[in-house]
Amino acid sequence: MNTSFVIFIIACGLPCTFATLCTKNNVCNNLLDYLIIQQSPNCWYNSDVAVSPELLIRGYGYICESYSVTTEDGYIVTLFRIPHNGIDINRKRVPVLLQHGLGGDSSAWLDLGVESFVFTLINNGYDVWISNSRGTKYSSKHIKYTVYDRQYWDFSFHEIGIYEIPAIIDFIALKTEQRGQIIYIGHSMGTTLSYVYASLRPEHAAINVKSIISLAPLAYMEHAGFFILRALLPFRDVFKSVLESIGLYGIGPNTQAELDLLHNFCSNSPSILACSVFHFIFTGISQEEELVETFPVAFSNYPSGISLKTVIHYAQLMQMTHRFQSFDYGVNINSNMCNCSGPIEYPLSNIKVPVHLFYGKKDALSKEEAIFIFGNNGYDVWISNSRGTKYSAEHLKYTVYDPQYWNFRMFCHYMTR
Repeated sequence: MNTSFVIFIIACGLPCTFATLCTKNNVCNNLLDYLIIQQSPNCWYNSDVAVSPELLIRGYGYICESYSVTTEDGYIVTLFRIPHNGIDINRKRVPVLLQHGLGGDSSAWLDLGVESFVFTLINNGYDVWISNSRGTKYSSKHIKYTVYDRQYWDFSFHEIGIYEIPAIIDFIALKTEQRGQIIYIGHSMGTTLSYVYASLRPEHAAINVKSIISLAPLAYMEHAGFFILRALLPFRDVFKSVLESIGLYGIGPNTQAELDLLHNFCSNSPSILACSVFHFIFTGISQEEELVETFPVAFSNYPSGISLKTVIHYAQLMQMTHRFQSFDYGVNINSNMCNCSGPIEYPLSNIKVPVHLFYGKKDALSKEEAIFIFGNNGYDVWISNSRGTKYSAEHLKYTVYDPQYWNFRMFCHYMTR
């Protein structure tokens, strides 16, 4: 990494790193207030910034258990479990698996502090399991490779869906003795994983999973992406070649020092403003629709781990029309790997588990047009958290960054029946 860039990031992050042991204001409810963070009445100190999921959960008075699961293809991933809220601890609770999106980890479910969806589930009687996918800060081990090996990063959401998700679900079913009762809740890439898993391992899913709940579903991607993101698509192979030429097949624990600097840069004032601009550009979401007080918490943990192959896989889907398929290696490699001329289309008609989809009208990736494809194939579609007709016109405009989007009531019917 360029030395001057590193120094710049460190300098911009110094206000919190060394000033009064980080007890000064570090969050604001308006972006411009970050410029006067220590003087503004709209700013305050949030102790959740840069705190690990385990410590954050325990800090709010809950039990947090940690488990390691080894997948069929050799990855060792970490699961965090919150078994109960300390009330009626011997009661048998329905297990819920929370699967984060691209670049995230378990901390993605904790951005709202005590109001986070995790604690809502716990307080409503569920046994909550939070995953950390391969390549993230908390799941960096493999039985054969290290994060510095090219082979470690040779995965996209396809491999996570067919190897990692079944292993995690088997572990939860065994530990809880609740096979067939597990509720899978995925966000963004977490939804993609569930479709790969349930379509290619339909019997396994039918035996183990009660229902799949998708938040901001991603599968059909031809309409996805803000205009700047789509403008970069034709250059995907150039970016891939450049990154591979310098040995960068993924960003995660292999670049942890650089990521820590980035997290420090983006979670502190005033540099948080620069990161916010990039966030708005690539998501297409406006400041008015965000809870900007969550930015320091979110940016202090994101990104956690992303494989280059996963990014390329999504880029391929964005250039497809009405097609959700496996990774396209090119004609020669495709024929050698699977004796086929091209990638396989995921057989979503094989899914035997009820699937319920929630999306926001202004989501730049989980687009309405793509959701309609699901709806036309019989899946239950909700718009944000408002239940209506097939494509409800009585929607609310909440996005995934609004607390109301995560309102427990919107899941209640499907999680209790």
